[in-house]
Amino acid sequence: MSVYVGIGASAGGLKALEELVERLPVDSGRIYIIAQHLDPKKKSSLADILSRHSSMPVSDADIGCDFQSNHIYIIPPKYDLVTKDQRFVLQEVETAHHTNTPSINTMLESLALIKTKESI
Repeated sequence: MSVYVGIGASAGGLKALEELVERLPVDSGRIYIIAQHLDPKKKSSLADILSRHSSMPVSDADIGCDFQSNHIYIIPPKYDLVTKDQRFVLQEVETAHHTNTPSINTMLESLALIKTKESI
């Protein structure tokens, strides 16, 4: 069973994320997923920035993302991580109604649902 670690940060949390990923163990077998509130109208460079602070691979999650252990995944702006049919998927968010994307709460709730269903 995979172990997922959800990490959330506000838009001003870049320095904290840099310091955190520098200290994450590279061979823990965990899958790290980061949601940082970002402007949904702009392309994010967060994966590039954090990859300079970690020896683990850091990449943007994409629509068909197959999460791998010992990797860090960034939820892109304008998307939320949700669960559907026991899988994680990215769901585009209507940005007119939400200014903080991706939603940290939605990501953490999705991670909790997967964990709960796997342990039953």
